[in-house]
Amino acid sequence: MKLSIGLSVLFTMISVGCSRGKQPQPRTGETQPISSAATPLDPTPANVRAELSGQPSEPSGEYKVTINVSGVDDYKWKYGASAELNCDSGNGYSAFESASTSITIDLSTRVESIENIAVCAVGRSQGTVQEFPTRISWLWSGESPEPFADAKLVDGENKVTITMDQFSGEWLVVRSPEELTEIPSNGIDYKVNDTLGNGTVIAIGAAAEYMDQMVANGDTWHYTIFATNEAKRYSRPNRKPITLLVPNLYWIEKNDIQASYTPVEPRGKGDKRYVCRSEHFVDGVSRGVHPGRMFSQNDNLKEGTCRFEFGNAVVASTNYELLMTNKGDPDNLIQWVSSSGDENGSIIPVGSVVGGADVNGQELFVCRVYNGNNVLSFGKASETLNGGCRFMNFSGGVFGAFGSPVFQVLLLK
Repeated sequence: MKLSIGLSVLFTMISVGCSRGKQPQPRTGETQPISSAATPLDPTPANVRAELSGQPSEPSGEYKVTINVSGVDDYKWKYGASAELNCDSGNGYSAFESASTSITIDLSTRVESIENIAVCAVGRSQGTVQEFPTRISWLWSGESPEPFADAKLVDGENKVTITMDQFSGEWLVVRSPEELTEIPSNGIDYKVNDTLGNGTVIAIGAAAEYMDQMVANGDTWHYTIFATNEAKRYSRPNRKPITLLVPNLYWIEKNDIQASYTPVEPRGKGDKRYVCRSEHFVDGVSRGVHPGRMFSQNDNLKEGTCRFEFGNAVVASTNYELLMTNKGDPDNLIQWVSSSGDENGSIIPVGSVVGGADVNGQELFVCRVYNGNNVLSFGKASETLNGGCRFMNFSGGVFGAFGSPVFQVLLLK
């Protein structure tokens, strides 16, 4: 009886001791201890992330953008219009490259003037690839350059010279027979001789002046000029038509003389003695328009004195016209032909240049003659003016009027 009770107590104590050997369950509010077998803090897809920086912080017209990459060993990337770029799609990504290499984006070939640009990047560290791509974007405003303030076309001898006012930057010039039918496309790098619509590209670059020598006198051409930049974006057109004049001789009033005009010099280039004509008045009455010789002390063609023979005397006038070509070398248009005269008048060849008219309306022509000093002088002749070529000569400090029966007459070729 006593033994039975003792065994019962013993079994109860063993049972309680075993129960006390179990790990106690935590009560509400207690923290469960960390097991020594927990996973170490190695990188996981959740914390591998390529960090991107360097993109414009506001609307930008930059064509070359550099994006820096950090936080990963290497990365792959792609870019495009934000509305069209799907970062989650694996298509279009580059190969993986070191994070020490920046992303360089060239927007120069994009046609759109304003749009949101986005960049996607997927990083990789210790072989673990980023699960969700990094995405950045900014507003790109790739405005085209402003057109040039103006351009000047100068008509030359079988050539056109183009110069820019307030010039800076680069330009593209197109020549066409009619108004240009097409404008250049942004992003296209045009070359000289490329066809654009009904025109031909004749110049590209930053020169302040360009000479087009593939034209001819009498032609009509339309020049269209565009400002451009490194990204090959083009401004609105600046249109300039021109008709190249056909060279000819004109009498030009002194105040209308332009730099492109060239005066006739009967004694040769550089002599600075020019063919002039002036209307002569006596007591307020016109006595005709008489050809003569103009000389300017200061090389200003507008500030000379025209001297001519009238009534066996030399007359000087500061009101005059000069015989000039509208373009080119006057020697290409004229020739001097031998002639003669006597007391009854002179022989005037067909095609002689009319220099004026006397009081009776008789045409006067331009002539030249070797004077007593074997120096060319020039003056006037006509079919009725006696004495042949009537000219003036400077000798002994004074001007004198003379006549010569042997002379040359100015003709158009």
